[in-house]
Amino acid sequence: PQVGTKFGGLIIVRSDSNIYKLKDLQGKKAACVAFQTAAAGCTFQIYHLLQHGIDPFLDFSSFVENKSQDKIVLDVVNGKIDVGFIRTGQLEKMLNQGLLENLEQLRILDSAKDEFFYTHTTQLYPEWPIAAVKGTDPQLVAAVTEALLNIPANHPALVAAKIEKFLPAEDYGSLDKLIETLTLKSWHANRDPFRNSGNRQQGVGSRE
Repeated sequence: PQVGTKFGGLIIVRSDSNIYKLKDLQGKKAACVAFQTAAAGCTFQIYHLLQHGIDPFLDFSSFVENKSQDKIVLDVVNGKIDVGFIRTGQLEKMLNQGLLENLEQLRILDSAKDEFFYTHTTQLYPEWPIAAVKGTDPQLVAAVTEALLNIPANHPALVAAKIEKFLPAEDYGSLDKLIETLTLKSWHANRDPFRNSGNRQQGVGSRE
């Protein structure tokens, strides 16, 4: 589907659970992909919960990492955990692959009311970019950007990457704020190579 350059995170529970609101997550068992490095598979949801006064590391009875989003979803469905953090499109992908019987098995907490193609819990953030580090030759940046933006539809490189096309990069300020707030190891806020460099928009984002 043509969803542009945005993605977000979901907080899912079984549809027959007694968890209806974020406050109901107190004392529950949860899993996400990786605490420090999984964007829509973990950190987006952590940030969302913190903004609503919930600290998953303190308020959940258990909070573990699971590298497979498929397994996180199935563990929720099978009652092995109460709560799962996954990215937008994950449920639809599993449904298309026959890994889920139907989406009625699950409930998405705090579902956003907008026109985005996929249902989501968290705010939407810019998709993963290809970016140039500070000091890269501007002519090289321009040439690579132009080449990526002009790759024809259905090119083998796009098919292999499982994307439709590249689009001009979004503003990554919302991710800056998240990363700084959570003090993630993946980005030291004081060493942001893009801040004040003029390079923030010199990249391209993908459309899945």
